[in-house]
Amino acid sequence: MNEYINLTELGTIYGVAARDVGSWLKNLGLRHPDGRPSLEAIQQGYVKERVTEYGSQWFWHRDKTCELLDGMGYRRRGAGMEEHDGFVLIRGGK
Repeated sequence: MNEYINLTELGTIYGVAARDVGSWLKNLGLRHPDGRPSLEAIQQGYVKERVTEYGSQWFWHRDKTCELLDGMGYRRRGAGMEEHDGFVLIRGGK
């Protein structure tokens, strides 16, 4: 299992699109409006840059980021959720 993952993989954990996770991280001050990680995110070890011949990509620390998102009340996929045709039913509390 990779320690650092991309927004698509984080979205899969929470059952949402990558852009939704990106929006959550922006609301928490860990991403700028243009999508770049904030200095705080980099300094606190939430994100690392990988530079390839095709450009830079940012990868998020799986455990640290999920711990933060869980603490903010975002629910992981399958945590008390039932998928039905066109909707998700959430049962019980956190």
